[in-house]
Amino acid sequence: SKKMTTMLNLKLSEQQASFDTQLQERREVEKTLREKVKKQRNSALKAKQKFDEMVLENETIQNQFEEFKISTYREGKQENDLLYEDGNSRIRSLVKDQQQERKQQIAAFTGTGSVRSFL
Repeated sequence: SKKMTTMLNLKLSEQQASFDTQLQERREVEKTLREKVKKQRNSALKAKQKFDEMVLENETIQNQFEEFKISTYREGKQENDLLYEDGNSRIRSLVKDQQQERKQQIAAFTGTGSVRSFL
């Protein structure tokens, strides 16, 4: 019976040692997994932050592009307005020159030098 108790105690000691070893291994695996999860979480947070920064940068670029389009449109419109005004003043000048030339022709034709005497 003493032999049996000694054998059972030895067997229990071996089982306890085996259990402790397995428990230690599982704790190490858990620790490794926790560290991996922590690294992945940090990596995901960094990626999210980078994504948010890129979204903001993209919005800034889009706003700058819209402002550029508006300013380009305004500059083009101003240039077109100037060209239109320049074209109108050229036409006015041409009409005025033609009227002046006509007055001179009428004056030369009537010999008076004045258009009113012709009318």
